Amino acid sequence: MLIPDNIPDFDSRGEKLIYYRFKADPKSQSFYILHSVFTNHHLTNVSGELDFLVLAPGLGFFAIEVKHGKVERKEGVWVFTNSKGQSTRKTKGPFQQVEDTKHSIRNYILEKVSNNKKLLRRLSKVLFATGVAFTSTTINRLNIGPEGFLWQILTQEGIRLPISKYITRLSEGWHDEYSKHPWYNINSSRPTVEDCEEVLKIIRGDFKIDYTELN
Repeated sequence: MLIPDNIPDFDSRGEKLIYYRFKADPKSQSFYILHSVFTNHHLTNVSGELDFLVLAPGLGFFAIEVKHGKVERKEGVWVFTNSKGQSTRKTKGPFQQVEDTKHSIRNYILEKVSNNKKLLRRLSKVLFATGVAFTSTTINRLNIGPEGFLWQILTQEGIRLPISKYITRLSEGWHDEYSKHPWYNINSSRPTVEDCEEVLKIIRGDFKIDYTELN
């Protein structure tokens, strides 16, 4: 399920590509896929945005950062160049960027359910992890060092496959990493459909404000 389900225009060609890969993959229909999740409740910046937040029953919650165009790192600085030749330089790479925003969104969710102790305990144990999509590059051109894992990355090779395979790979990789810690529990770390729907309501629930005239 894509939320929203119909976007007429995209600022990023990479995000458009990922969006329609989700739309075309029947196995992604069981996921709750939120595009462009913005937050003013950022822990380290004034604000932040997740390109995609995937709530996948039985697998986990996954924040995905998308980078389209030329990607390079020079002397510790990340450089992103779009199709118009315009470059952006950042000392903070996409792995740290998505990790920081993920923590901010997770903190917001847990604060919203803090009065419900049972739900708080439940959601605090669910796997909430990250992925990075470099939609214009191949895996053999990347040298990310210790910033991330190769299985965490979606490149042109992976985009040719059903994108649900990438979410499954993220789940397997992060569950394996987290299983090395004593606090990890293989069962409580996997969200149910109800868990996903609770988070969906918090992040992007429906509401309606009726129109009234001032007297």
